[in-house]
Amino acid sequence: IQGGLTQVARLQQPPSSGGSSILGAAYTLHSGHIATMEWMRSQGGLTGSQQRRFFDEVEQIRQAPFNQQVNTTLGGGKLLRTPPLLGRDYLWMSLQSNPQETRQYWRAELSHSAQDRSRRLLLYAEKTFRSKVSAFVAITASDGGPRSDFGAFVKGSVTVGLKLFVF
Repeated sequence: IQGGLTQVARLQQPPSSGGSSILGAAYTLHSGHIATMEWMRSQGGLTGSQQRRFFDEVEQIRQAPFNQQVNTTLGGGKLLRTPPLLGRDYLWMSLQSNPQETRQYWRAELSHSAQDRSRRLLLYAEKTFRSKVSAFVAITASDGGPRSDFGAFVKGSVTVGLKLFVF
């Protein structure tokens, strides 16, 4: 256990000076629906070997019996000091309803990690009932193995909510 925890402490976040580049395009259809596609290259993400080492260390902590040292390591955030994006290359595609339609709005998004080929799908819908009241639902589903960016931690979620506009 000691060696595994030492490795976690050695996992370094890439320098914050690494920049990101985004290349994208959007097209508005005759109906007002908008199709968007973007490619992002993040120098701040982990390389393939760093990502494999990250998941090795996650597995070592997962298998370790709970004790004070594990608690201190996790509580100190050593494992959580990874970049917000595990990979470096991502494709994002979106199709949304006409944003000028105020009664209902929907959006479908697909995010794809080119590094490990994992994906996340988001479906979002919102309906306005009165001028200051609307309800929404957001559903996500991830595809990818247990050692992938989108497949590792959350396989899916459903969020339902109500929006009340004060002003």
